[in-house]
Amino acid sequence: MEKFMLRNDKRADPKTITLSDVIDFHFNLAKIHINTKIEKVAGNSRRADELYEEGMELVSDFAYSAELAGYNWAQEEFFSKFPQYAYFIYRGEKDARNDAFINSCRAEAGGGKVFIYCPRGCNHTQAPASDPWDECASCGAIMRPEGEEMFYDSLTLARQVM
Repeated sequence: MEKFMLRNDKRADPKTITLSDVIDFHFNLAKIHINTKIEKVAGNSRRADELYEEGMELVSDFAYSAELAGYNWAQEEFFSKFPQYAYFIYRGEKDARNDAFINSCRAEAGGGKVFIYCPRGCNHTQAPASDPWDECASCGAIMRPEGEEMFYDSLTLARQVM
């Protein structure tokens, strides 16, 4: 994919983002928009939808990279021009913050075990403090220590706990 996408990038320091990366992002997004319009005019709506999805992924990945790098790339101005991507920027930034949090937990954690909880209320178990997450065996959701409140809220809503 694009060189600035840090999720798949093999850079020595994955927390860097350069002006060239920002320019590449805007160029590639503009190229996708132009190609989408061409495909719509040509009557190829399936290809236009694929290109739109590619644009959504591009925006989400760039927001992820920028958030990890702590790079301010003028999101407000971007929103004013492309309001349809607001959710994907939010999703990319949220994923980056979650990944950074999980990595900080691993770095801070010593030995021992912590309880991890399914946010849907299916399951809870213990996991090593150095790697405090697992996949719920029932529903596949990611179980983490901070899911405790959602776990008990789900049980309360299901009237399994008072």
